[in-house]
Amino acid sequence: MPDKAPENPALEAAMNQVASQDTSANRRRLYEELIRAMLIVPVHGRVGKSGWRKLEKDTNVELVIGEDEDGKTTLPAFTSEDALNRWGETVDGFVGLAGRELFRFAVDLKVHSVAINPAGPIGGQLLPGELRTLAEGQVPEISGAFVETITVSKLGPLNFKAPQGSPPPEFLKKVRDRCGAYPEIRRAYLFSAEMGDGRDHLVVGIEFARFMKQAEAKAVFKELGSEIGPMIGTNEMVDFMDLKAMGVLSEIASLVPAVFARA
Repeated sequence: MPDKAPENPALEAAMNQVASQDTSANRRRLYEELIRAMLIVPVHGRVGKSGWRKLEKDTNVELVIGEDEDGKTTLPAFTSEDALNRWGETVDGFVGLAGRELFRFAVDLKVHSVAINPAGPIGGQLLPGELRTLAEGQVPEISGAFVETITVSKLGPLNFKAPQGSPPPEFLKKVRDRCGAYPEIRRAYLFSAEMGDGRDHLVVGIEFARFMKQAEAKAVFKELGSEIGPMIGTNEMVDFMDLKAMGVLSEIASLVPAVFARA
């Protein structure tokens, strides 16, 4: 039984590539590496001299299930011992679990998400639709609309402007309907921004009714994007921005009218 924890340089490289440029090709590679990966997963009960082992077939273990900042269930998993040590939580032990098997566990346990490297240095969250597809060993459907959450650390100078042309009416209706489903959202704006890649990105700018932690805002944006993004057409891109956190609410409100405003 091995004492050395798994390492996943190919998966970490794929995550870094998506973080820097979220294209369909990069995201497909990421999903493929997730299926192939051997991940470190916390369990209840010590499992070996080093506190971890590779999970063998038909072995009974109890995976550690935590909660995210919204109180939803999540399974933490790690690409390396370094990522695990950053987490800092005290648990009994760890197992090495193939990615596809982990996603099967997540589906069977009905958890809301799998959190890859929740404390960094690079990671992300997989939600139910992705988990079900990955559990089957398949790559989730990749929309032509690439969804990204904009944070201050990723950006250089921004050039905001009104969007070119009129978005499809069904897209605007979906934005209004989905924003209306979140009581945290006060207003939403639609505009264009030229970012570090030199291209104009269509942006849905959100004014939250209360202070939102970055993780909270990203969770909202990810759920919004899963429904809104696919509606804008192949090879288009839609981004999401917390306008208050970025300090540009007044600038955007003077540039374009709100496409959604809570009564």
